Amino acid sequence: MRLLLLVLLLQLVYTVQAFYRLGTVGVGSTSGTIYLIDSNSLFLRGFRATEALVFRGGSGSTLVTATTSGALSNVNMMLDGNNDWLEASPIEIRTASGDELITSFDIPGNIQIPCTAEYLGRFTRGGASTLHSLSGHVFFDSSNRRLFVAGLNLDGSAPAAYMWLSTSTTPSGGGRRTGYNGRYGKVDDVNNQDANVTYPVPLSDVQVVYRSLSVWCVDFSVSFGHVVIPEVTDSFGCSTSYGSVKLGDTPAKHGVSANVYVLGPNTIGLQNMNYGGDAPGTWYWAGTTSDVHTGFIVADETGSLGTLSEISNANVVLTLPTDYDVCNTNFFSVYCVIASVSFGEVFFDSSYGCTNCPQICKTVGEPGPVFQCKDLSSTEQIEYRYDSNNSLVTFRFHTCNLEANEYFAFGISASNSGVAMSPNGDVAVCQYSTTGVVDCSDYDLTIRSQCALSGGSYNGACPDTVLTGGVNNYINTQVETINALTTFTTTRAVNTTDSHDKVYTPGTPQYIIWARGGTFSSPTSERWVLRHASDNRISSSAPIQIDFAANQSCTRSLLCPTTTPAPKAPWKVPPICIEPDNNQINAAIGNTGGVQGYKGITGKDGWGIAWYLNGYLIPEVYVLRGTTVRFYVNGGNDPDDSASYHPLYITSSNEGGINVLQEAGESITETVYAGLDYNQAAQTVTDLTVGPYCEWEETEGGGDNFNSFSRYEETLEYSCSSTVLSGIFEWTANTESNGPFYYQCATHRLLGWKIYVVDDLEECFALQSAAYQTLSYALLLFIGVVLTIFYAL
Repeated sequence: MRLLLLVLLLQLVYTVQAFYRLGTVGVGSTSGTIYLIDSNSLFLRGFRATEALVFRGGSGSTLVTATTSGALSNVNMMLDGNNDWLEASPIEIRTASGDELITSFDIPGNIQIPCTAEYLGRFTRGGASTLHSLSGHVFFDSSNRRLFVAGLNLDGSAPAAYMWLSTSTTPSGGGRRTGYNGRYGKVDDVNNQDANVTYPVPLSDVQVVYRSLSVWCVDFSVSFGHVVIPEVTDSFGCSTSYGSVKLGDTPAKHGVSANVYVLGPNTIGLQNMNYGGDAPGTWYWAGTTSDVHTGFIVADETGSLGTLSEISNANVVLTLPTDYDVCNTNFFSVYCVIASVSFGEVFFDSSYGCTNCPQICKTVGEPGPVFQCKDLSSTEQIEYRYDSNNSLVTFRFHTCNLEANEYFAFGISASNSGVAMSPNGDVAVCQYSTTGVVDCSDYDLTIRSQCALSGGSYNGACPDTVLTGGVNNYINTQVETINALTTFTTTRAVNTTDSHDKVYTPGTPQYIIWARGGTFSSPTSERWVLRHASDNRISSSAPIQIDFAANQSCTRSLLCPTTTPAPKAPWKVPPICIEPDNNQINAAIGNTGGVQGYKGITGKDGWGIAWYLNGYLIPEVYVLRGTTVRFYVNGGNDPDDSASYHPLYITSSNEGGINVLQEAGESITETVYAGLDYNQAAQTVTDLTVGPYCEWEETEGGGDNFNSFSRYEETLEYSCSSTVLSGIFEWTANTESNGPFYYQCATHRLLGWKIYVVDDLEECFALQSAAYQTLSYALLLFIGVVLTIFYAL
């Protein structure tokens, strides 16, 4: 078991395949994406600049410089340096005069870059436009047989479209499907992604030379676009392949067999690979000695470090981990770690001829400033460093079990004397979406509220890009997910001169804030933050400071738990049963009650506030059909105070926020039943029902401190900001009301819950009775505990 754990720990490394995206520039009038294609070539994609740019790195004899020719407008071009760019890290982008630094990029020491790579151009269809919005720039590393597409786009509406290799310069159905980024399925909706394309192991001992790469639709036998691959006549770039060597014993253990090929210095191909899948703890395995019991795991073709399952007659391409190649690796095998048994191995002996194998160029530049570290919690860490030469700060945010569309935020406190979120806390919000988009955005936390339009301008926890004069000043953002650990890396200038940003002060301790939580789809189609999760709050009780000059370090390496605690059961909140003699609802605002409250009940992340109806947190409402319900609304009446302005309305939307959509000019598709006037033709929202701001306030801490709503309810106190009369509207649940129905807030998302229109209230009364029994039992249990303590004293 110790060996297994040690091996797993050693595998927490990804190998970057062949080409490297340095990052995206978005500073002032300069924007675009920059790639390190090979040891002496940079590729600029979609670059814009009002004047010529200078790209340079290193110093003295290692200085590398390349200059563009004048203003750039969505330019794609290759830049060749006079020397090795890898010797010149970091790479700087400056104005034509060289005086003003725009941004700079570090080159990590563990990447693997080809010595030479060829630009094959963009996807084309013989002069005609590509189909289904296919685009991308394709590069070929002939030495290692790797293809790379920078900025791949495809609309995803076509059936069964695949990355396709053909033996002719014109694609045909006689070609072969291949994978990209570890996937071998169809190419779905892809938006500006980078794709490492697998140049596959041969299907037979006959060497096959592929001459074109396309995106091919097998249903209609049509190419959406292709590029021509130069002819390569040698045998996979190396002097010897192991085409005749068989992996596995006779008879094979657990059905393991394969023909083994060396495709490149650190690339192994398995032809007709078989494995029964019935042995526990089995991996692809390699080692640097003659002892097959001493080695390391090799990730599978998808990049996964999980154990192997059944494999049947598959052709697989594997990449050895960083710093390993077939010249310093003695063997490859399929190995059961738990039983310490090899099911078959191949030794790379001296006949391989390593001196003839193409080289992989690796970074050899001087190391940059050292990263410092701070523990944030048992599952979060922050690393940071200061580049004094360029006045830049770089962060690495580490967090466990982060899911797509969740965020991690970190930045400078709104207060110089402690921890505060607003007004004007300055944070980077990092996330990756279900579509694969990675982003660290600049946020200005103007007030403790969901970002929303109010009076024509945005306010709340908002990205700088929607605020007046604001820009996103975080650059070179990258993300890496290994097992359950997600790491974001991003860089920002110490002083951006942006009015929405605070200044980092190297040498002076600064209070920081951090949080994790969910996101929602904003009116700009980006994902904006909701309130942070209750168990990952800003560190107000134990404030954390960072100091770039203090040589701070973390107390331990961050290892994510292999299992997550079982979620707490949602609170049981009594429903409200509405009939003609009992038809009034008082609506006010309160806290969401933690993971057992709003999130547990709805399954959605909220902003931290929610509707309380008749004193209950987002109860389900059952209305007897034909009954007229009277709502007394107490959500605030000052539209200039967006944090305390919550008009109630009845809608078909399970998120609400109709007024936000209207102000942003977005199309409104929900049905409005009551609470405001909505003109569908004109897409206008008017006459919102408002009243005083009344709130159920916490007096003994957040909802996560209580196991039942009844206990939490006892700690709440009701107060109103003024004596203004409640806003009132009525809604009749008539025979035409088929739903779905929700009570929501017009100016913010995700504050309310469900309404049912029913023909009888039996179910509601039964649920109500069961909830009250739960509440009574919890109250009796609490009284019993108190009496026990009293008599014990």
